[in-house]
Amino acid sequence: MAHPRLSKASSILRACLLVKREKPTLNSLHIHLGRYQANHSFSTTHSNNTLSSSAECSYTLSDPSDSDKDLPPFNTAKKNPILALREAGKNSAERAYDVYMAALRDGFTPDLRFYTQLLKICRIYGKINFVSKVYSDMKLTRTSPDTVVYNILIDAYTKSSQVDVASSLYQEMLRQSCQPTVVTFSTLIHGYSKQADMARAMQLLQEMANRDIQPNVVTYTTLIDGFMKKSDWKSAVSLYQQMQTKRIHPNLKTFTVLIDGLLHHSQIDTAKGVYEHMSRMKITPNVVTYSRLLTAFIKADRCQEIERLRADMVRNRVAQNRLTYSSLVHGYAKMSEAEKTLDVFQEMVRHKVDPDLGIFSALIPFLVRESRVEQAMSVFSKMAEYQIRPTALIYSSLINGFTKQRSMHRALQVYYEMLGNNVAPDTQTYTILIDGYARVPDMQSASKIYQEMLTSGCEPDIITYNTLVSGYSRAMEMTKIMEICGDMVSRGVIPDRNFYTTLIDASSKNGKLEDSLKFFHHMLKHDIRPDCVTYTALIEAYASRSLMKEATHTYKDMLSLGICPDSVTFRTLVDAHLKTSDIHSAHEIYNQALEHGISIDVTVPNKLIIEYVRGSNLDGAMKVFEGMKHSGIAPDSNTYLPLIRANIRTKDIPRMFGLYAELVEMATPNLSVHAAMVDFIQGRYQTYGVPTVLRELSRLLSPHLLSCSVPVLLESSSIHKTNYTIHRYANTRGDSQKLANTVWMWLKGQKIPLGSRAYESYIEQLCRLGDFTTARKVFLEEMPRKGIRATLNSCKVMVRHLQQIGSHEDIRRVYHLFKDISSQ
Repeated sequence: MAHPRLSKASSILRACLLVKREKPTLNSLHIHLGRYQANHSFSTTHSNNTLSSSAECSYTLSDPSDSDKDLPPFNTAKKNPILALREAGKNSAERAYDVYMAALRDGFTPDLRFYTQLLKICRIYGKINFVSKVYSDMKLTRTSPDTVVYNILIDAYTKSSQVDVASSLYQEMLRQSCQPTVVTFSTLIHGYSKQADMARAMQLLQEMANRDIQPNVVTYTTLIDGFMKKSDWKSAVSLYQQMQTKRIHPNLKTFTVLIDGLLHHSQIDTAKGVYEHMSRMKITPNVVTYSRLLTAFIKADRCQEIERLRADMVRNRVAQNRLTYSSLVHGYAKMSEAEKTLDVFQEMVRHKVDPDLGIFSALIPFLVRESRVEQAMSVFSKMAEYQIRPTALIYSSLINGFTKQRSMHRALQVYYEMLGNNVAPDTQTYTILIDGYARVPDMQSASKIYQEMLTSGCEPDIITYNTLVSGYSRAMEMTKIMEICGDMVSRGVIPDRNFYTTLIDASSKNGKLEDSLKFFHHMLKHDIRPDCVTYTALIEAYASRSLMKEATHTYKDMLSLGICPDSVTFRTLVDAHLKTSDIHSAHEIYNQALEHGISIDVTVPNKLIIEYVRGSNLDGAMKVFEGMKHSGIAPDSNTYLPLIRANIRTKDIPRMFGLYAELVEMATPNLSVHAAMVDFIQGRYQTYGVPTVLRELSRLLSPHLLSCSVPVLLESSSIHKTNYTIHRYANTRGDSQKLANTVWMWLKGQKIPLGSRAYESYIEQLCRLGDFTTARKVFLEEMPRKGIRATLNSCKVMVRHLQQIGSHEDIRRVYHLFKDISSQ
């Protein structure tokens, strides 16, 4: 930093050149410096003391005798000073200022045009000290600033956050009868907006109106940006609407500021309206705005807007960048759109946009959660191509995927690769491996992983201990559970609700009700509030000992504490009551579940129906059945089967056929239901052949035959799948083929429309009976000829059975057909 005396000497040098036009010497500088110290004769401080004096500016020359050597040669007779200034200004403000000083040295008298150009250069480079010096020099030479100069000065001080100085210049401008313009006001508004003084900014807008100065798009954009930064998005939108009323067209920056601000304040619909206005004006957003809109729509799960926005980007030829792709990957993963997520990643690679660690960290765990572990491994392999080092999170996700598939050898391969790449496994990694072995189950290997975890210095957490206890519980190893509890206490890990619940359940499964109760009371003693799962485990513990009084009391305690039972609780209670043959209490519990709006699994009412039928209480069974329909529980084959058999026994044939027809209308009955029906018809028509049985079944099921009974008839004709009385019509595989063909030909003879599902059933029966030739002919020739679409299942059946006869060409045809169906 230059000495203060030399800094002041620099100011005096300029004063000599400007006012007295004398060639300064080192001696004269000392004389003038003495005078300056005595009476500040060359001070040009602004009238309100807001502008610093030229002598106090930070830019200084060194000793004048030395500085003269560095000044560029300047001859006003040979060179235009404005051009020289512009050329120097292309390099730096310092260079332009040196030209200015050289011009003064050579006797050049700057005019307003020269000063304006010099001020512009200093403002462009942000040199507020030079701006202050030049303005002081203008004062010395009594060169009156015009509107352009004032605007430059106001802009310079505003950009350097000296808004008070800029405001003082504005007041001086008015005193000098210099008329402000829209640029003046817009610059001042920008300064106050930066300081979040929106009240003063709006006063200036009103002053513009009073002076009949029309604001422009820059003015409004500056105000909108200021209000958005102050979190007043409503005022920003109001100004935007005011622009439209005054027919001031927003530009790209206006729209960008508006959309960014609205999205920041979660005003997605308003931002969407602004974007649509932008599109109508044929203004294309930049990639950052598109990315932010995509992120907002993704967070709101608005899939249609996402697709429309992506289409707009393609149409407007806006190249997606890493930010855009990252938003899409995270978004589609959040919406569980696996195919779209992979498409985005592949498109990214295709367009040579390198994915970063964040994208891989989002995509790989998502694919694992979607059970697409092989695809996750494929994406993982690309990390090496982009020289991105996987994290413990990514490795743990892949290990988790393989453990869920019970493929522990693949999980260990990833684990060892992790160690080989010097990525330290964390608590989550070890816990996942322990959980995988516990599910297999292989608690010995789980214990080894736990020991390895301790050896590595990685501390287990409560989830690790919960996993170990659950595994040992399934393995019925209470001794090990107690050891784990001791280790957990010694490490200072505090048990949580899940841990106690697991202990209660483990003790119950090991027949130790007393231990279950001990853990439950210990839990209450430590102010850990039991939840529904805890109470259900305790109820199951009592039920395992047939202590229904205690189980019921626990259930009532649960309700009194405001803890809502779930479907598992009700199923446990129903099973417990049925186990003690108390069907009345079981039915009452079931009704309570329906009253609570609990989603009950179909197996619960099925058990009630079976018990009612077993007790010859068909009315009770039918009451449960009707209640299922009203409660939205869809009956299945196991629901209908006991009811159909009960109605056969009671000889209520119309209701029996009504139930069967109802079943085949809504779902595909299982073989037991088919067999029961065929058994019944054969019992009535033992002296007749198969066609007679089929005709009777067709008559009784009408009008349901066309919609559902064709697959039923075909599947019932598969002799090898059942040992019921249909065997009297066919005892060999050859007879079975005849029977299947007889059914098929009879259906064709009745001119019944046979669709994809009927053909699928017929082909499956033929393949099961070994008639591959007929199956191939039907699938590859008859179905295409009749325009009947193949199903995915029929393709799978054909490929599986064609492999047995080595028909590679046919397999290829079926495979291509399978791909076409899958892609649609």
